[in-house]
Amino acid sequence: PVSEIIVVDDNSSDGTKEKIRGCNIVRLIQNEKNYGASYSRNNGVRNSSSEFIVFVDSDVILQPDAISKAVNFFDKCPDILGVGAIYSDNTGHMNFVSDYKNLDIVYRCLKVDTRAKYLASFFLGIKKETFIKAGGFSTEFSASSVEDVEFGYKVTKGQKLMYVNKDIMVDHLKTYTLYDMLRVDFRRIYNLFKIIKKSKGKYKAGENAPLNYFINLFLPGFIVISLFGSVVFQIPLLIFFILMIFFIINNFGFILFLADKRGIGFTIKSIIVLLIEYIAVNVFILIAVLDNIILGKKA
Repeated sequence: PVSEIIVVDDNSSDGTKEKIRGCNIVRLIQNEKNYGASYSRNNGVRNSSSEFIVFVDSDVILQPDAISKAVNFFDKCPDILGVGAIYSDNTGHMNFVSDYKNLDIVYRCLKVDTRAKYLASFFLGIKKETFIKAGGFSTEFSASSVEDVEFGYKVTKGQKLMYVNKDIMVDHLKTYTLYDMLRVDFRRIYNLFKIIKKSKGKYKAGENAPLNYFINLFLPGFIVISLFGSVVFQIPLLIFFILMIFFIINNFGFILFLADKRGIGFTIKSIIVLLIEYIAVNVFILIAVLDNIILGKKA
């Protein structure tokens, strides 16, 4: 049962306000200017009269039973402090990069443990009392899409008290270009390191990721080094091919998943993009580490 629907318009210019005003069942809250996702969510809670809150991103479409499944789950598991969802694979109509990135997240969501220390906020059910006690979303990380990670740790205090309900699936309609995807990756990585540093290692941001993801954080860098070494220093090219085979093996489950969902042609293109993405991620990690070391010395 839904007692109220609140839309927080973050000073948009896409016609949202006009559309909402014509919908009697929706309550519109308008920000004076663009404050970001964290402020907007907090503003929505401040103006809510409900005891149970479900956050839904603007680029997400819910299935009809999503809210009831979240509410019912809380009734069955009173020890859980937050409940989340996973993405569906209903993005085949979108451009290649958007579909690839969505499927990448879908696959990782399917592999993670259901018990978690934090959840993504594209769909997040939580009691209002719990939300207020944790202090809401931090505006410090609002522009980097990791505010939900920092918030989750504040709620759970590092315990696995949130739950990924894989029976709740939502359609994700965010569109990406390759540049957009890499820019989001950089922001997330840089700010995940900030969360780790700010908590003095207490919050191990990113720990929800599967093992093969952590291997991908380093393996592509060695692939590039081996290729460079074979060209410049005449190191045997065999090392490069062995590392490439290892990269494919490490991601074989994801590759099979893509082949099943989208076919061989899509999968071959995806392997190339996957390698490009994680080569970039290796660089982003290096930048984040060096920057934090430099900033740490200055502090």
